Amino acid sequence: MSKDLNFSILLDFYGSILSERQFEIMDFYYNDDLSLGEIASELGISRQGVRDALKKAESIITQIEEKLELADKFYQINNQIDNIKKNLESILPLDNNEKSETIKKAISDISDIHI
Repeated sequence: MSKDLNFSILLDFYGSILSERQFEIMDFYYNDDLSLGEIASELGISRQGVRDALKKAESIITQIEEKLELADKFYQINNQIDNIKKNLESILPLDNNEKSETIKKAISDISDIHI
């Protein structure tokens, strides 16, 4: 079973929706990088029980992300903010006309951010 590390990110967003056990298993697997066997030993359950709980938790947070898209929106907004910062930082060495255009572009970019 290969690890999709996007689940580590989704766990940050939606972990509180999971049961305590599901969260614990996902946290061990994705954040602490424990194997299914190591988690089973730690929790006193079977390896298959860990796998089943992990798959169920992954399904839950995947479905929630598909509906809410919070993680996706978060990264889109962070990318837009990074671009705005770069544009504004580039203003310093420009002449007044170029500064004006860059500021207008930054304002437009800010206006395009929808939360």
